[in-house]
Amino acid sequence: MGSLSRWVRSLFSRNEAARDVDDEIRFHLEMEEKKLVEQGVPTAEARRQARLRFGGEQKWRHEVRDVDGIGPIERVRADARFGFRVLRRNPVFAFVSIATLALGIGASTAIFSVVDGILLRALPYPAPEELVTVWADYTERGGPEREWWGYPNFFDTRRATTLALQDRVRGDNAGDDVPSAQSLDDAVFEDLAMWSGWNPTLTTRGEAARAITGSQISEGMLTRILRVQPVLGTLFRAEDHVANAPPVVLLSERFWTTDLAADPQVLGTTLTFNGVDYEVIGVLPADFRQPLVAQAEIWSPLGFDESNFPGGRGSARIRVIGRLAPGVEIERARARIEQVAATLEQAYPESMTGIGMSAFPLKDDIVSGARSGLLLLLGAVVATLLIVCINLANLLLARGSARTREFSVRAALGASGGRIARQLLTESVLLSSLGGLLGVALAIVGTRLLVALAPPGTPRLEEVGVDWRVLGFAAAVSVACGLFFGLLPALQATRVQLAERMGRHRRSGERVAEGLVTAQVGAALVLLLGAVLLVQSFTRLTSSNLGYRPEGMVSAFVFGPPSLYPTQEQADQMLQQLHEELRSVPGASAVARVDTLPLAGFDGDLSFLIEGEEIPAPGEENISWFRRATPDYFATAGIEVRAGRVFDDAVDHAEAPRVVMVNETLANQHFGGLGAVGQRININSPDNPRWREIIGVVSDVKNFDLREDPRPAMYAPFTQVPGRAAFFVLRSDTLDTDGLLEATRARIAQFDPNLAPTYRTASSYVENARALDRFVTWLLGLFAVVAVILAAIGLYGIVNYRVHQRVREIGLRLALGAQARAEGARVVTRCVVVAGIGVALGVAVAMGAIRALDSLLYGVTGTEPATYALVAGVMVLVAALAGLLPAWRAARLDPVQVLREE
Repeated sequence: MGSLSRWVRSLFSRNEAARDVDDEIRFHLEMEEKKLVEQGVPTAEARRQARLRFGGEQKWRHEVRDVDGIGPIERVRADARFGFRVLRRNPVFAFVSIATLALGIGASTAIFSVVDGILLRALPYPAPEELVTVWADYTERGGPEREWWGYPNFFDTRRATTLALQDRVRGDNAGDDVPSAQSLDDAVFEDLAMWSGWNPTLTTRGEAARAITGSQISEGMLTRILRVQPVLGTLFRAEDHVANAPPVVLLSERFWTTDLAADPQVLGTTLTFNGVDYEVIGVLPADFRQPLVAQAEIWSPLGFDESNFPGGRGSARIRVIGRLAPGVEIERARARIEQVAATLEQAYPESMTGIGMSAFPLKDDIVSGARSGLLLLLGAVVATLLIVCINLANLLLARGSARTREFSVRAALGASGGRIARQLLTESVLLSSLGGLLGVALAIVGTRLLVALAPPGTPRLEEVGVDWRVLGFAAAVSVACGLFFGLLPALQATRVQLAERMGRHRRSGERVAEGLVTAQVGAALVLLLGAVLLVQSFTRLTSSNLGYRPEGMVSAFVFGPPSLYPTQEQADQMLQQLHEELRSVPGASAVARVDTLPLAGFDGDLSFLIEGEEIPAPGEENISWFRRATPDYFATAGIEVRAGRVFDDAVDHAEAPRVVMVNETLANQHFGGLGAVGQRININSPDNPRWREIIGVVSDVKNFDLREDPRPAMYAPFTQVPGRAAFFVLRSDTLDTDGLLEATRARIAQFDPNLAPTYRTASSYVENARALDRFVTWLLGLFAVVAVILAAIGLYGIVNYRVHQRVREIGLRLALGAQARAEGARVVTRCVVVAGIGVALGVAVAMGAIRALDSLLYGVTGTEPATYALVAGVMVLVAALAGLLPAWRAARLDPVQVLREE
């Protein structure tokens, strides 16, 4: 402990050699002072004369300290104090440098905070690496890799692969709580659970009905998979998931606090959802978010009688989440469920042929939609920060040349090159640290702004913030930046020789500075190219044909719950009566109904058979999106009729022959175009066909994604395929959507106050679909503009410095007859040459790096020569403009004045 204590003290204090020197100096001073006092000199005067006669006191102390007279931390403190004095003597330089660094570090820290909260941070559940999502795989059928499940497949897969269920079976059958070795081999999941969305209507006495975001979950979701503990009450029990069990509900702490005033007696009370009374049995903690339904506020059990599944094996009704069994890797889990899928395919070839299963880390599913854009922005901000550092490195190189005499004097007095380099690096890190402190303040503001501007539905936004992880990143970036932009000036300073203050050292410094500017221009070009491509992509995405006219159109999604409308006939009658009521809404020029509004996030497809064709083999069925609509929907939405006619309630009623309308894609793929009218198809029942005649062909509509090509789609009339829910669509020719929404809300509330529709404009769905592209394009464009400006400043700085250093040379040429215009052109040419090398370097890098944009581009490619030529031309033009002012100064030099000053 004694040696450790001495070592720690040595870090902060002078060592023994320094103390010996101080003692020796003190002894000599005291002896000289005593001698003078004995000679009759007053004490104060004797002390002054003793110090004057001794001389070199401070010089000796500094020499000892430089030779190792103080500990390393004391040396850093001394260098930092000197650095502060240097910055105080150069306030403009200090302000510009710190502000530039603060912007760069603040932007990078803000982007990192978002990336960290969404992509890097572990999910907020125990052992989150064990959580997976399990999907049906329709790729062999030409469908998506990740599709929802049917109930029968879930129960069969859970029974075959979960440790929790096999433990229970072993205990029941063998009286043994330990599963067999074979069971352990098969049990790759601790448990699997299913869930589906639930948006019930809450009706409270004396208050207007409103829709609540919730989720219905199966047994084990909260207990064995997410492992959450309630803050009040209990979780669901096994008997709560039995068919026809008494309805119970769990609440989020937010719902309990805001809607129920945190009533401590809430347990055992009832809340009415969709006309059914649910008993409150528990409250979940405030920080709990259900994966993929982060806004859920209530939960109810999802339970079924396995002998009476709702929907067949090929239906897509539920989503599945699981937890890997202890020690099981996800690859092994994938292999096991692939075996289960193959077994199901053999057992049920009619419905399961070509349907596989796969598992993915839960975190990947949650953040997949945001990953590409966030990583792109992180790369952009790192490139911008690199450009900032290059600018500061060049600025410090120029200041280093101006301090050549200082370094030479220090070298003459015995300072080593390492000592000078250490001082310069300390000054650089000091600058970056001050910039980092200010940058953290900007990052806090920037992070809040990014969260506020983030597109709707961005996952894990509630976890984004500036914490110790982000502060650690900011500190690391600050130090790294200081070392980066301070290293070259420090190395240059170590090459200073007493007899070499000009000449080779100056030319070497210029070459280093030009090399840095070349890299700067290349980085700026890559950013600018990416921004231009994204702007082109977003422009084409915005101008793409949607197939309908969302402008001036509002929607109200209405659901008639069985508790309020017990039979399908009653629900259908309610929707028809409400349809008639809405025709008289003030400001509505047209009213229609459809079960799925384009881009509203609802999806649903089915298989169909064309009359005259053979029944396809399992897995090769024709697939189409399916929609229900009223006859006036197509005109109201602005969907063009290409051939045939639309529905007619008087003709196409419930007892009439079945009819259907198809989109152009389906007509082209299966009937060669508009000849589809008059053909007949059968939906979902090849063994007992009920033929539907195609009566019309309408234009394609982008129903689910702005980027994807149109899929086959068909429409059936509500009169022949009734339902409980629908989007009511109202059009305002005056485009007063706000007024139309309010009038629609008032009319529906008057019609049935127990209904709680969701109201939105049709344009808002389109804007949400474009939100991520707009967000990424805007931010990358901002970084690109900043990068180009910084590159221009860097070019200006190096050329201006070059002119300043060569004033005597330029003056001599002018005195010998050189033309002023030629000297100015020489300066601009040099600027363009330096930029041209950077452009070439940037193009080479961009051709490889731009592939990262592929998933974000629409209608453009990253290899279009015209785009590269445009961006390269812009960078060269910027370089020429950056060189104009230094060129003007060079051309206006007075050779006589220059020679006189020399």
